[in-house]
Amino acid sequence: MSKGFCSALLISAVALIHMGLAQAGAIDDAVRRGVLKVGTTPTYVPFEMTDKQGHIVGFEIDLLKVMSQALGVELELVAVPYTELVAGLLAKKFDLIGSGMTVTQERNLKLNFSDSFIVVGQSVLLHPRLAGKVTSVEDLDDASYRIATTEGTTGESAARRFLGAARLSTFATPEEGVRHVMLGQATPSFMTHPIT
Repeated sequence: MSKGFCSALLISAVALIHMGLAQAGAIDDAVRRGVLKVGTTPTYVPFEMTDKQGHIVGFEIDLLKVMSQALGVELELVAVPYTELVAGLLAKKFDLIGSGMTVTQERNLKLNFSDSFIVVGQSVLLHPRLAGKVTSVEDLDDASYRIATTEGTTGESAARRFLGAARLSTFATPEEGVRHVMLGQATPSFMTHPIT
């Protein structure tokens, strides 16, 4: 074996070990602190949402509670807009993201994803006046339609990719988009806050 090849192999091994330690570091830090800080956007019913008392609840939140109990730490939920989740994690404002996020190629280059526990598709919410007029997603690829979507989601990506002729508006929360659809200010809506 050449000296250069052995050096490259050694450097690669050290890099992999270092990456492994860095990835484990956030959980190790949480255990040392006694608190697992999780970034979430509580607007994706039934996975993460806010109840009438203002508490963040939901299926994914229940999973996070069980996980923190297994680690022997308290769970601290940090509510942020969906578009700030990745930046917040990279800035170490929290230890992990617990807010239904689709694995995309771009995100996968920045983040380590857990195994998927559910797969959902895109949904279209139409204003009642379009009942019977729109029979497929392709029908919406027209400048006469206004599309509402949640900013930063794969729903927004899908709308941009498949409905390029339509007029697109993005909103910080699914509720804002749905409100625009119900008021007739946006015709259909790709309302998805994706999860995989």
